[in-house]
Amino acid sequence: MKVGDLVQLSAYGRQRQFNSMYMDYPSQTGLIIGIVNNASYPYRVRWSKRRNDHHAVQGFHRRELKYATFNS
Repeated sequence: MKVGDLVQLSAYGRQRQFNSMYMDYPSQTGLIIGIVNNASYPYRVRWSKRRNDHHAVQGFHRRELKYATFNS
């Protein structure tokens, strides 16, 4: 994954209690806006829908994310 990719929470990411703040819209799309080298949760994602701006950008592990899919 790289900056600019559209992502969603993976099944693993949806199961994690820490990500419960995103579960109002579990299939929402996020944009990777940064990658922090040598961080435990390096992928910085800005989500399309969130409960408040405090969590507008959050760090994620690769396993918690998947590439976004769009059903027509």
